[in-house]
Amino acid sequence: MEDFDEPQHNDDEFTSSSVGDRRQEIVFIGSGMQNLKTQNNIKSVLDTCLLNDVEWEAYCENVKKEQKLNDLFSSPIPIKMSTY
Repeated sequence: MEDFDEPQHNDDEFTSSSVGDRRQEIVFIGSGMQNLKTQNNIKSVLDTCLLNDVEWEAYCENVKKEQKLNDLFSSPIPIKMSTY
């Protein structure tokens, strides 16, 4: 899948299933970031945020049911699903 849709996706007259930018990036800046151990620690922590196959299946089954998703994937941070 491409990182970006057609360049015209934001034009008012352009109609398609275009969604725009699909890339998400996190940038870490600071001293010691070139250290391989630091990079691996950050990667390890971020990897724990990813859904496993069972969690992904549960998400797909309940994507239209916001409260069910909130129950399945509880978080101390208030979350509101947005669809556009």
